[in-house]
Amino acid sequence: MNSNFRRPIAGFNTLGQSAEYKRFVHGPNLECEVITGAEGETTNDLVNILMFYRYRTMALVGKGNLFIADEQLKPTVSDLLDYHRSLEVGELTNDDVIYLPEIGKTYPEKLLGGLDLMRGRVCNGTKYELFVPFIQSKLSQNVSGALGLKTDCSYEAVNIANNKSIALAELQKRGVKVPEGYSVKSEVDTVEAFNKLKENGADIIFAKLGRAASGQGVFPLSTMSDLEDFMNLSAYKNEISTEGVRLDRGINATMFPNAMMKVNKNSKDDMIFATSLQLLEKRNESDLSPTVHKGNVGPVDDKYLPKMEAILKNVANWLREVQAYGLCGIDMMIEETENGFEIYVLEINFRINGNTAASFKSNDLKYPFWAANNKAKIPKGYSLNDYQSYLDNNNLAYTPGSEGGIYVLNNCLSHEGAMQVGIVGKTSQIVRDLLAQSSMI
Repeated sequence: MNSNFRRPIAGFNTLGQSAEYKRFVHGPNLECEVITGAEGETTNDLVNILMFYRYRTMALVGKGNLFIADEQLKPTVSDLLDYHRSLEVGELTNDDVIYLPEIGKTYPEKLLGGLDLMRGRVCNGTKYELFVPFIQSKLSQNVSGALGLKTDCSYEAVNIANNKSIALAELQKRGVKVPEGYSVKSEVDTVEAFNKLKENGADIIFAKLGRAASGQGVFPLSTMSDLEDFMNLSAYKNEISTEGVRLDRGINATMFPNAMMKVNKNSKDDMIFATSLQLLEKRNESDLSPTVHKGNVGPVDDKYLPKMEAILKNVANWLREVQAYGLCGIDMMIEETENGFEIYVLEINFRINGNTAASFKSNDLKYPFWAANNKAKIPKGYSLNDYQSYLDNNNLAYTPGSEGGIYVLNNCLSHEGAMQVGIVGKTSQIVRDLLAQSSMI
């Protein structure tokens, strides 16, 4: 594996893809088939939430490629495109966007209803070769097939890689350190695993559904009552006998690093694009520990990189065995010990991650330090211009060639009182100071 953890990305249009692909169509967040939330959250609820998150990758798609968006958000997206070009952090114009018409109520219905529109754009004489989804799902696989475009790998391979229960069990067999835990596929085994971990001294046990992500589907348990509540969730009942569930002992970790990696068919072409420390927060005040991904600060200190690289090489080799090729994020944790430190793998997220846009963009803009705040808090209803005025008035805004600054990756969450922002700086301290001021409230 290439040992250079930070390499410049050529242009704005990579998304971690191989150089031989000249043009691509980016269909972000086409995943819609899994329920990973708490009781009362339906699949469509989660998909509708994800709809607004997908625009954070827009700055990574260069002119000449295509981006899929919703017609209803065209004014908001247009503002974001103009903003990105004004700061030289993006290249797209409205001519590079396929706006899906209002066909059906759900995003998948709109997507499938807009296939003819997409075919017209893709088959207009311009040579598009690749379909780049946020995550390879059954839906995105069907769309890429209907458009006659290649993808890095199959839904079946990605489904194996993203299954927390399968991945940790397989990595442990290969000598990768993972938290003490058990992969279970029955209610009896769930209780037995919980009791074993408690007997071994676990204070907190993390129960993970097969396709958990961004804090959804991760449940910290401390008592038998917590376990019973978890086992009564419909999400647990839906997955226990199919995808399976993972129960892990909580470790007193000091840091939670992430690595963005591209896995290729030939190991010599593997690449680690970025490393960072995750910023986590509690989903609810009553939660035992933070599990929700808030953002990242990169890169990781050099002293951790040799051991991290050895782990990632092992992870990449397993992913290659299951034919999972493409961009993925590896979540880890660091435990300080008397003899130094240990690094454990927590999970594989075989998809574009929450830090992908900010980390790639820092390479593009040639800044060594960076951060992502995926929920910079603003007053609800504040516009992109309102937030930019706040940045300008407080000398926080990114401008080309500056010592550092904040720029907006996604303004489509303003109705929820949030902006997704990237931060770059010439020093780590500059980035951390900017991160602390990236939220208005």
